[in-house]
Amino acid sequence: MRLRNTLCLLAVAGALAAASPAAAKTVKKLPGAKATDLPKGALIRTVACRAAGEQTYALYLPSNYDPKKRWPIVYGFDAGARGAVPVKLFSKAAERWGFILAASNNSRNGPMEPINAAMEAMWKDTHDRFAIDDSRVYATGFSGGARVACRVGFSRPENVAGVIGCSGGLPQGGRSIEKVIFPFFGIAGTADFNRPELEALDERLEREGMPHRLVIFKGGHTWPPEDACAEALEWMQMLAFRRTEKREKDRVKQLLKQGLARGESYEKAGELYGAYVRYRELADGFEGMCDTSAAREALARLDAREEMKEILAKKEAERDRRRELRERFRKRALALQEELGDPAKRSRAIGDLKKEVNDKETGEVARRLLEYIMMIYMQEAGQAVREKKYEDAVRYMETVCEVVPSNGRMLYNLACACSLAGDTEKALDALRRAVEHGWKDADHTEKDPDLKPLRENPAFKEILSGLRAK
Repeated sequence: MRLRNTLCLLAVAGALAAASPAAAKTVKKLPGAKATDLPKGALIRTVACRAAGEQTYALYLPSNYDPKKRWPIVYGFDAGARGAVPVKLFSKAAERWGFILAASNNSRNGPMEPINAAMEAMWKDTHDRFAIDDSRVYATGFSGGARVACRVGFSRPENVAGVIGCSGGLPQGGRSIEKVIFPFFGIAGTADFNRPELEALDERLEREGMPHRLVIFKGGHTWPPEDACAEALEWMQMLAFRRTEKREKDRVKQLLKQGLARGESYEKAGELYGAYVRYRELADGFEGMCDTSAAREALARLDAREEMKEILAKKEAERDRRRELRERFRKRALALQEELGDPAKRSRAIGDLKKEVNDKETGEVARRLLEYIMMIYMQEAGQAVREKKYEDAVRYMETVCEVVPSNGRMLYNLACACSLAGDTEKALDALRRAVEHGWKDADHTEKDPDLKPLRENPAFKEILSGLRAK
């Protein structure tokens, strides 16, 4: 993995592993193709915008796509400009419920100007090519991409019917947002440092009376699993049915049946609170649209269980605890800002946080702060490389490696930064440590242009030979 592509920590968190295969075949590239030439029921990794060829997006068209009717669309934004990742994750649900998916291959964490350009180009190209229902536009994104998705919601209130925020919430910086104006489905991992933010947003939306849901999956700061993405799209479909009297009864019943099956799977797995939340959502959400007795019976069955009452009481206590943790995180993060600007203070702060990780009282906050530091500095390193400020990139990656000193991939990225900065000795040392800590990709190491300055060095050849011997 080249350093210029590591501005988001998806490589650390394993988001690509979370992205399951597309529902159908994959097509690599169809630049400038007409809508009628695009395959249906397939992930197309690269579609070039006809009015701006440098802008591309990944695409999924449902297999029954017909331009004679209008279709809902989901626009996706990955923090690292990998449009195929969200398209893969949402494709099965999109096929089932008839959504077009389009995710930018240009939008990434960084300045807003190129992000806006990517969104505008993708918006124009998809609207020129496809029959889109402009009252049913949705946006989703991961981490910084979730904030981009929210920006789309605020900028196009007449079009955006909902936002799915994965590991990220409202835009940050500037004046505070007084009111959220779109339904919001949040998804975060159990160990995600942005989980507290999404929990706080969920509570806020409850107070404001805006439709909202929050799903927590087992994991960290990554794109969520396919099942959580499907649940988000089903929830948006349910809201769409509620907004109109012209609904297909069979489709409504199918959606309810899907939700009941999801609730039952949680119940069978012993995750009673997850089942309870879903049954309650189905009972309330489908009221007036179809017979909800099955959902209400399931809810009553759980309500009658003594352990359910205990679980609900524990959840309330847990919410109070998480509010306290969020406040601790906020205060510690503010105090940390000044320390991060001083290398000596930063090293001490990182060391202190690492000592706290296993502490029962402060461990969770310490762990999330370390993840936060790592994300910030990886983003800064990626931006520095793109701007050819290689010495800055070295400093940022050194900080990342202070947080995770035994991560082979991060040490490899440090080696790339040092190589680009012209520090051969540091680059070779970092590369040796990367191999010691699990870096195994000999072919990539040999061909990586970031390491080109090292290729004729005997020490580099020795490291490469050792990699191949493994």
